[in-house]
Amino acid sequence: MEQQLKFNLLNIIKLTLKWKRHILMFAVAVAVITAVYAFWLKNEYTSYANFYPSNSAIGTRSNLFRVESMDNIDQFGFENDVDHLYTVCNSSSVISHLINKFDFYKVYGIDSNVDSKAKQKVFKKFKKNFKIAKGSYGNIELYMTDKNPILASEVANDALAEIQDKLRGFYVNSSQGAATALQFRIKNIDSTLGKLTDSLIKLREKYGVFEIISPSRKSAVNIQSRSASGIELVQNLEELKDRYVIDRAKYEALSNEFLTTTHKSIPYLQVVEYPSPSGAKAGPFRTLMVIGAFFIALLVGILSAFVIEYLGTLKTSISE
Repeated sequence: MEQQLKFNLLNIIKLTLKWKRHILMFAVAVAVITAVYAFWLKNEYTSYANFYPSNSAIGTRSNLFRVESMDNIDQFGFENDVDHLYTVCNSSSVISHLINKFDFYKVYGIDSNVDSKAKQKVFKKFKKNFKIAKGSYGNIELYMTDKNPILASEVANDALAEIQDKLRGFYVNSSQGAATALQFRIKNIDSTLGKLTDSLIKLREKYGVFEIISPSRKSAVNIQSRSASGIELVQNLEELKDRYVIDRAKYEALSNEFLTTTHKSIPYLQVVEYPSPSGAKAGPFRTLMVIGAFFIALLVGILSAFVIEYLGTLKTSISE
């Protein structure tokens, strides 16, 4: 060996041949240890769901109660709907719901009574196993990985239900708010109609006008025998009351239409593939682990041999 060990392919081959026995023994030992370790690891399984957002216009009042010609509305949402859905899927409220419902503190062996950072640890670990991704065709893909394939499937299915409830909540709250505002207006109209009715009764009794007087005055009313001003007052109040009655009917119909859009039968997700317990194995891939460990150990062994030879050469140079 030269005084200065050169790091080139020829020297590496020579070193490998010289130390081959030790390198192979080291690589085999590492592979065996890895195999024993991998043997005790539990399998993990991934439950998968593939879904699209529904078109947000499907359940709207303007679509359900349109009076004009029906347009062909796509059942699937557009890019904005996909973005909204993706945001909801990754929201902390959805993740917290799943963690608490399935008690992942217990699943991951983290005691919230002892560990002050238990919430952060569970959240972080759960996020590693619960993945949401945008697909290539405007779809959303959900992955839930766990050692228990049944639990992974249950979590994924519950996630779909929770995500749909969250989406429905946005539209339902808006519709219920509109319906509540309309009902509030209806109550005000009822109060006004009650006052108008009392006023009409008093005017009719005062002026003796008991006929229903239309704005065109085609009713048979003997104006000479009655006060013209009294007839005018009765007619104006009747006309005002009729307008309130028409408005009340319109608001009542609108309120019922908005409440119809809050029904749970309106879908907000179009699920293409539901999660199942027969999900694909997510790991560990023991054969790959052992092969990878073997070749990594070979590289480490060769580098170690080079370092040993280099130190030996350096020591000889210093001695000389």
